[in-house]
Amino acid sequence: MQPGKPFIASTVVLALLVGSILLALSTEARAAPPLGVNYENGNGMDQLNCDGGNTAQIAADMAHLKSIGVKWIRIEASTTAESGLLKSPACPKLAPFQGLRNMLKGIESAQAKPVIILLVDHYDSAARAPYLAWLEQVLAEAPESAVFEVGDEENLSQSTEGYKGAPPGGYPYGWRFNAADFGASDRVGMCPKDSTKAADLDGAVASYVAWLADSYAAIKAKRPHATVMIGGLSSWQAQCWTEKLGQHGAYRHADAIAYHAYGATPNEAVAALDAFQPIVKSWPKHLDIWITEFGFTTGSGASRVATEQLKASELAETYRLLARRVSSPILYYTAREWPLTTAQWKQQCGYGPCVLDKPGSNPGHIPGTERDASGSGLFEQLDGHLIEEPAEKAFGAATRAP
Repeated sequence: MQPGKPFIASTVVLALLVGSILLALSTEARAAPPLGVNYENGNGMDQLNCDGGNTAQIAADMAHLKSIGVKWIRIEASTTAESGLLKSPACPKLAPFQGLRNMLKGIESAQAKPVIILLVDHYDSAARAPYLAWLEQVLAEAPESAVFEVGDEENLSQSTEGYKGAPPGGYPYGWRFNAADFGASDRVGMCPKDSTKAADLDGAVASYVAWLADSYAAIKAKRPHATVMIGGLSSWQAQCWTEKLGQHGAYRHADAIAYHAYGATPNEAVAALDAFQPIVKSWPKHLDIWITEFGFTTGSGASRVATEQLKASELAETYRLLARRVSSPILYYTAREWPLTTAQWKQQCGYGPCVLDKPGSNPGHIPGTERDASGSGLFEQLDGHLIEEPAEKAFGAATRAP
């Protein structure tokens, strides 16, 4: 009889088992964050207004997004759009929430999950009851949805919806504060030294946190497992706003915070995130950080690049840099641009910044205009034809990366 051998064998088996578990955990820990997209312009954001009625386009786009491995799709729901508010004569007048139903059905067909941005045109004591009634309807229409983002780039004081009765150049929500008050040269957004502006900023943050708190309580009452996010903060001048969110205890009313990582280069896109993360990590309650927007465009804007190849390269590199910093989903902005005709693009290039078509750039070149019919979209349409882009392939490769 050799009593040591069974013990040794058992120890070896146990060691192998533990080793396998640790390897699996290590592999899981190294897993890349899931990639998603914003479904913007063509048929996404403002989907309750107009584009949510284009079910044929939604179906085609969702099939396309499924084919490139999209895991999350970010859409908007706004109080002013609940009844199919028209934005142009071409928009169908939808029944209340029909656009949201169409979008959610499409997202389900893509085997992806929705991120629903909640938007209001203003929030005060008079708006509270109508907003909460609307939010209850949104939850009823989206019974499987579990991720909600409250607001969008509110640190810029530029609500997507604007606010009722705003004079030209007026502040949204009635706040007497604007990101320009920080000073145009300050990218990260140090708090203003002017005591009047500081008071206005404090009031603006308090107003947002009240909206966030009401949204959080309403969503959690119906859906305790849901993730409620502080709406995506613009990387432009985010520092002071984020500090103020902490002072007002915004973290008590959220499970996560969304951030928009933009910049002229991949390194610039993550530089502001590096300043933002320590503030969030200093809060008493841990909040996951989601990147709900990042991207580059060959059309116009601050994150403009020269060619589609460069856009694809920057997309891949930025994703790699972001993935080293966050483990939550990372969403590209955007899946598509407005479907255009040649005539529309020529007109747009007549008064807007359009990039010269270069060798090896987007195949959607418009003869006679020397223009590249591209923006930030992974795929776009020109004259009814889908334009295949390198960025789409780069995105697909990233979704398949180990």
